[in-house]
Amino acid sequence: MKKRTLAMVILIVLFFVATLLAFPLPANAESLASGKCGSGLTWVLDDSGTLTISGNGPMYAYTDRYYAPWASRRDAITSVVIEEGVTSIGNYAFISCAELRSVSIPNTVTSIGLWAFYKCEKLGEVTIPEGVTGLHKGAFGSCNSLVTVSFPDTLRSIGDTAFSYCVNLAQIDLPEGLTSIGSNAFSGCAALTEVDIPDSVTSLGVWAFGKCTALTTVTLGTGIKELPERLFSGCTALTSVSLTDQVTAIGEWTFAECESLVRIDLPQGLQSIGSRGFLGCKKLQNLEIPDSVTHIGISAFSGCESFTEIVIPEGVTYLSPGLFSWCANLEYVALPHGIEGIRFCTFQYCTNLREINIPDSVTYIENHAFLNCTSLMEVVIPDQVTSIGVAAFEGCKKLVSVVLPESLTEIAGDAFYGCKKLWHVLYQGTEEQWDQIYIASGNTRLKNAERHYECTGDELEQRYIVEPTCTQNGTLTFTCTLCGERSVNNKVEAFGHHFVDGVCQRCGEVDLDRFDINGDGKINARDARALLRFMAGLTVEGEVNEAAADFNGDGRVNARDARAILRAIAGLE
Repeated sequence: MKKRTLAMVILIVLFFVATLLAFPLPANAESLASGKCGSGLTWVLDDSGTLTISGNGPMYAYTDRYYAPWASRRDAITSVVIEEGVTSIGNYAFISCAELRSVSIPNTVTSIGLWAFYKCEKLGEVTIPEGVTGLHKGAFGSCNSLVTVSFPDTLRSIGDTAFSYCVNLAQIDLPEGLTSIGSNAFSGCAALTEVDIPDSVTSLGVWAFGKCTALTTVTLGTGIKELPERLFSGCTALTSVSLTDQVTAIGEWTFAECESLVRIDLPQGLQSIGSRGFLGCKKLQNLEIPDSVTHIGISAFSGCESFTEIVIPEGVTYLSPGLFSWCANLEYVALPHGIEGIRFCTFQYCTNLREINIPDSVTYIENHAFLNCTSLMEVVIPDQVTSIGVAAFEGCKKLVSVVLPESLTEIAGDAFYGCKKLWHVLYQGTEEQWDQIYIASGNTRLKNAERHYECTGDELEQRYIVEPTCTQNGTLTFTCTLCGERSVNNKVEAFGHHFVDGVCQRCGEVDLDRFDINGDGKINARDARALLRFMAGLTVEGEVNEAAADFNGDGRVNARDARAILRAIAGLE
């Protein structure tokens, strides 16, 4: 009997020892929960909030329906210690651990699973160990406090949404050897300021850096041949992008709403620009489109308000709808000779467009093509055009004359509605042919204009009596060589200043609202002195224009701005 009792005691002791060995407790901590998380792995959560995973081999791959065994206690987890021997972090392993602040990952880990640390909103920094080759989808997405990430040299891929909306992530150093960056990988990283994509990267996903609103500079490596859809869409602070000669295609919405983008050099060899590729790039200056380009998509340059002139290469045979709509300062466009038509809304609200040379290859002009081009004064419709669409020239209130071909069979409703100054219609056909044209309602001004038949289009001479400037209106006279009638009172409104970086691109005048610091209506050494006194907290005569104080535009107000003022006054760079 005594022997049986002794044997039972020994068994109980051995069981207790085995339990301690299987689930060791940190010093001075008590276990809250424990269990298995892989065929060779165990876990212990102690009362200090530390979750320790130990053993050898991979962690179980969990799902969004079957979370890790510590999920019910996730709000108690403040740190995770993964010990040597663990080879993977499972899918959904630490998703929504809202109080997790630190994680230690050993070099034995080679894989971090789907959504592994998604929405760990207090996690501040992560070191991904050497040996990890891929970060799966959503691995660190929406980690709002994440500031620093160290990537290993072994990393080859960053999955979709891997770091999306890590709003405090300010810097990333992508390793050479990385080959792919997934869709939305860094989208919404609102603190990220600079991206240098290594030459080894050959694949970029849709919206990979979209809405990185603090991003100012991007350098693309030589491995990228196509820029995908929305790659930098909504990067409102982006000012500089370096493209390599290997880039052949810019996707849809790629640079849409990059409101601060001033310049981008398109490479020779570029073949296509996708729909809305540069939509709303308000500060983008005149773009040189390479001759290699053969396709430009719908509204590709819509809202590029700083364009004043642009040349479309001869290889482009199709002019997409809305291509230059709302380009308010566009004055001149050179169209290729092979295009078949002017699509709908192509030039609508190009309010500074004064002339347009429509190629002879054009056979149709669609709806709203030149809607509210309020500076357009003369239009020659080519010989092969058969129809002019609805409201095609509506609101062209300065249009004085139009040359129409005998091929024309239809003028749709409101095509010339609101063309209050339409004075002469020069028709290339006979009066009998004119009577055969279907002219819909809303074209009263066109019908009442003085008509001349069998004209070539050269019968109307124009001459400035007073040349318009940025600040002064001009006067233009038209004389019909057929009848001798003369129209003199054609007011040409002042162009208005077109400031880029504070300097008018037309007349060279400096924007006082931007640079006149002391508000005296001049830019001189007194502005530099006022700035230095303002910075020192001393009294400044007059009211300081604080918006103008950042003279050099680097986002800071300091002595460098005063120096920049003095150099500008001296005519130095």
